[in-house]
Amino acid sequence: MEKILVPIVAGRLGRKSLAKWNRRCLFIGISLVIYSGPAASFEISAEKLNPRPDVSERILIIKPDGLPKASVILFAGGKGKLGVRRNGTIKNTGNFLVKTRELFASHGLLVAVFDAPSDRKSKQGMNGYRNTEDHAADVAAVVKRMRELALVPVWLIGTSRGSISAANAAARLSPPAGPDGIVLTSTVVKTGNRGQDSVYDTDLERIKVPTLVFHHQSDGCYVTPWEDAKDLAKKLTASPKAVTIGVTGGKPGKAGKECKNPSHHGYKGMREEAVERIANWIKGN
Repeated sequence: MEKILVPIVAGRLGRKSLAKWNRRCLFIGISLVIYSGPAASFEISAEKLNPRPDVSERILIIKPDGLPKASVILFAGGKGKLGVRRNGTIKNTGNFLVKTRELFASHGLLVAVFDAPSDRKSKQGMNGYRNTEDHAADVAAVVKRMRELALVPVWLIGTSRGSISAANAAARLSPPAGPDGIVLTSTVVKTGNRGQDSVYDTDLERIKVPTLVFHHQSDGCYVTPWEDAKDLAKKLTASPKAVTIGVTGGKPGKAGKECKNPSHHGYKGMREEAVERIANWIKGN
């Protein structure tokens, strides 16, 4: 076990302050011992792709330890502007899938995190773009890169507005240019208050790959109600396997923040369980 050095502070600190400081350091040391398990072995990097003329996009790649069992491309919700940096870090990490990216890798999955391309860096972000042919072309470039990195099935996982990205790409692209399967989590099934698209604006009947609809039954976000999401799989008439998993548990979060990540919408209090169930479903299909 790695040694934890607790500094002994003297000088201007009085006896009470010194005791308080050392108790605090001891607590930090104990916490590190409790929560430091076996270190996951990931290779994390950022790559720049050129999917369309004069357009670039930077993606984050996380390679698991050993041969991957499948590849997944993660699509965040909201405006989709994550700020993937050259050094492999991310500026905006408040989204469910972005926060759990390494958890997916811990299940033996090769992970890519999709960021907004260079022509979608404005205030609008990916709004109005997710259900377009250009977006599908950008996704195809990432799918191609994932197939170069590993000869395993490629899945798209979208959460909230990212579910529109995954559905649009699967409807417009067939393997190998497109994905081998998709997962739609906290799916946007209602039009937004500014007229934004929902997943029902995509050509769902053209999706011909296995699809998992994963949704919290107590999701309180106004565009992702369970009552409208539970029958989504029935619209996937061309999919060889369309399954809905409605989960319970976790924590609701603060009132008025139902569409934010710290809520049932973002699987607060049960993210590890959510990732495990999604990863196992992918590996089993």
